[in-house]
Formats: sequence, structure tokens, C-alpha cells
Amino acid sequence: MNSEIKRSNLIAILALIAVLSIIHLLTQGQYTDALGNNYTKIIEQKQFYRLITSMFLHADFGHLFHNCLSLLIIGLAYTRRKSLFKFFLIYFIGGLCGNIGSLVYHGIILRATDTYSIGASGAIFGVLGALVLYSLLCEHGRDRYGALMYALIVFLLGFENFSTDNAAHFCGLIGGFIAEGIKELFDSHEDLSHTIF
Repeated sequence: MNSEIKRSNLIAILALIAVLSIIHLLTQGQYTDALGNNYTKIIEQKQFYRLITSMFLHADFGHLFHNCLSLLIIGLAYTRRKSLFKFFLIYFIGGLCGNIGSLVYHGIILRATDTYSIGASGAIFGVLGALVLYSLLCEHGRDRYGALMYALIVFLLGFENFSTDNAAHFCGLIGGFIAEGIKELFDSHEDLSHTIF
């Protein structure tokens, strides 16, 4: 039974990777202006759909490959502990938080209203943030801090490339961390209710 669950997790994550890859093959990074995350388009022109569509676009093959590899590694690590439904929920919450954070940082703080942001990394960092909290709460020994160390290393590596949207990474990470915390609170409350009644 466990092997079947793990196989279904792998298939689901590979399916998401396939969707991202097909979209990139069809768009070839040419729809950033039309679908990318941008302050002027979203805030002033009310094109809120960009908060979602920008998660599925990538600038080039290297961008896509790096995100897909990270998605496979982090996604499998998370789904070994949690359900696929929770994985996809955290994925989209992280993506939204990452895009909103990027919007605020670039558009309001830096006033770079012409900046466009695309990619699935905010969503992936959301899953990583959830994995960090789960590991801190439920793992033991070296496994307890493994996800945290991985998150710190990957986040810091983002500063090597000026085009990396570290605001999206950070806000996606925090969004996933908080969402996982809320979910853990609800789960523990539900378990307590079952115990009492």
C-alpha cells in the first residue's frame, strides 16, 4: 500500500512538471508581458489573473529545468509525509504569497513598476516552507533541521543571480510555513476533539 501511495505521488508531481514543460514549449518565454506578474498590470489595470498565470511561465529552459528539479526533490519529500491534496494546496498558497510579495517589493518598495516576475519558484518555496515547519515539529535528530538548512542554502544561492526574484522566494517560503502551521493547529485541534468526545 505504501509503495502505491508513493508511486501516485511521483506520478502526480511528474504530471505537474509535464504541465510546466508543455506550457514552456508552447510559450517559449514570449508571454511574460501578457501573463507575467507586474505591479502596473495587476494593481492599476486589475488583471489579477496574473497572480496565477505567472506561476506557470518560465524565462528559458535553464529556469524551467532548475524549478522542475527542485519541485521533484521537495515535492517527493513533502508528499512522503503529507497527502497530495495538501501538497497542491500549499503549492498554490506559496505561489500566491510569493507573487504578492514580489508585487509589493518591486512595485511599492522599489517602485519598479515595469518589472515582470514569472516562474514556479515561489510555489516551490511554499512547499519547502511547509516542509521546514513539519520537520521542526515532527522529525528527530539530524532530520529535524535538514529542511531548514536546505532552505537557507537555496535561498542564499538566489542572491548570486541578479535576475532571481528573492522576494517571491522569501514570501513563498513564509507563506508555506504559515499555512502549514495553521493546518497543523487545525489537525491537532481535531485530534483533541476526537480524544475528548
